[in-house]
Amino acid sequence: MVCGHTSQQSGLPLTNGHAICVDTNIYGGGWLTCLDVASGTFWQANEQGDTRRMHLEDLPSAP
Repeated sequence: MVCGHTSQQSGLPLTNGHAICVDTNIYGGGWLTCLDVASGTFWQANEQGDTRRMHLEDLPSAP
């Protein structure tokens, strides 16, 4: 399941094994996130024009 509306202050998606939260706080100065569900790759951009590309496997797991 992919969801939003629970802003992640870290600026990174939250994954806990069965859900991925992609609300990465763009409204609060964080990142806008786009996720390719099939590959687990996500791209992010912020208001300053910075971009980054990462993979869900690189994220720490939620407790």
